[in-house]
Amino acid sequence: MKLAICPVNRLVLAETEGWWIMIASRDKGTFILLAVLVLMMITITDLDARIIHVAVNGDDGSGDGSVANPYGGVQRAIRDTSPGDTIYVHEGKYLNEPRPGGYPMYGAPGEYIYLMGVPGEDNPVFASSETAGFVSMTGGENPPHHFVLKRLTYSKADPFAGSHCINIASSDNEDPAIHNIVIDGCEFYNQRENSQMIKMAGVDSFTIKNCIMNASNGTVIGLAGVGCHDGEVYNCKIDSCLQGGIEFKGGSSEIVIRNNFVNMTYFTGINLGGDTGEEYLRPPLSEMELPNYEAKGIHVYSNIIRDCAASIAFDTARNCKVYNNLIIRTELTRSPSGIYNNIGLVWIRHSSWSCLVPSNNNFFANNIVYFNEREDYWENVVCHTTTADAGDSSSTHEFYNNVWYCFDDPSTSWASWTDEGKVDEPIVSGNIFGEDPMLQTDSDTGIPVVVNSVLLGGRGVNAAKPEWYEYIDFYGEEYSSPPPIGPFNLSYEPGAPPTPASVNRIIPLNMSGKKE
Repeated sequence: MKLAICPVNRLVLAETEGWWIMIASRDKGTFILLAVLVLMMITITDLDARIIHVAVNGDDGSGDGSVANPYGGVQRAIRDTSPGDTIYVHEGKYLNEPRPGGYPMYGAPGEYIYLMGVPGEDNPVFASSETAGFVSMTGGENPPHHFVLKRLTYSKADPFAGSHCINIASSDNEDPAIHNIVIDGCEFYNQRENSQMIKMAGVDSFTIKNCIMNASNGTVIGLAGVGCHDGEVYNCKIDSCLQGGIEFKGGSSEIVIRNNFVNMTYFTGINLGGDTGEEYLRPPLSEMELPNYEAKGIHVYSNIIRDCAASIAFDTARNCKVYNNLIIRTELTRSPSGIYNNIGLVWIRHSSWSCLVPSNNNFFANNIVYFNEREDYWENVVCHTTTADAGDSSSTHEFYNNVWYCFDDPSTSWASWTDEGKVDEPIVSGNIFGEDPMLQTDSDTGIPVVVNSVLLGGRGVNAAKPEWYEYIDFYGEEYSSPPPIGPFNLSYEPGAPPTPASVNRIIPLNMSGKKE
């Protein structure tokens, strides 16, 4: 329940079960009495919420979900939930759990259902030897909604059992969307075959934050969304996923991706779009506004993307904005199998489906691109045309106020286009070449920081950020106006990065998985 009081008019507003109750009185005594009644309603509502316990030594048959007599599995606990309830999963290793499948969670506005590790304990570890995903929620006419997955760890007992760790998907592209979900502080390890650590399809109003995804060089994608809308992804660390770090396609739109560390994901770091196929688009192609798209209106900023073959991909995308990121390419970019090692740092690609309009009207600004000289690479920006009528994409993409720096030979710092059947053309206007960002690596976190005060001193351009979203740097500080170039608003001394309240944690590169 939500409560608001306006002293001037002695007005009490209370929200319960999605309804607003308005109580007004000019009489002070009556006002106080009514306010007390509202507070009593809040207390009674809060008492209705339960904490249901799950433990490795619990029992689904004889347990009742209490701390003294817990259930043994998550699936049994979910059957008992009502809006506002919390399932506490105690520390320990659980085999082939949780798989809610037939028992999706249905919360309510202001009354989310929580499935989470217990505060003060180590994360519970779910180790699956089966091919089904750990959490599999399928939508339909009555899709799951208003739930939180928090502080859970997933590690494959059989890493070659190809499946998604978390699979949250509506059954069909015309079904109502699964909506209002949060994945917070979860960790994913030891995934090897063609799959995703987090897979979402037909999901709206979502938040993914503070997660760690490390595939140990498995052929997986860290986070993949198809037909997802109105969401945010931040403060995540994605490492060693051979197929990519973050990808949103299939009609995905209005998403913010910020303050993430994407490291050695080889194929693409952050992929805006894809090659989904008409039957999987959400919304369906018949309902999609023109010009149609795989991805639209996605904002990517304040990220560090290191050693990915294509750090940023505009893949049948439109009106997407990428700004104030740090992109790094070194010799480590070459994948163990040698694949994907010659794609440009920025890749503009068009879907092979002729029904979709090629990538257009995208924006790339205020980024620092720090790279080495490699003869076997294509140009730094590659336009890969796969449709006959794609046209000249370079004229529909704006590259402005970026720093391009070749660290092993600054005189060769450059950026240019290459396109199928077209002559290479340089990207010169409004960009900065050969200025050293002076990167230093923080020994505590492994995170590179920029110490060139010239670039930090308001050299950026004001990006058209979403009005509904904060514009903060990698460490959570609000950007100045005009902003710097790159993801740091200030010159941070390595070894002593700030930890403002707006940042939940800075994720170390060693990926130890230990509780902080």
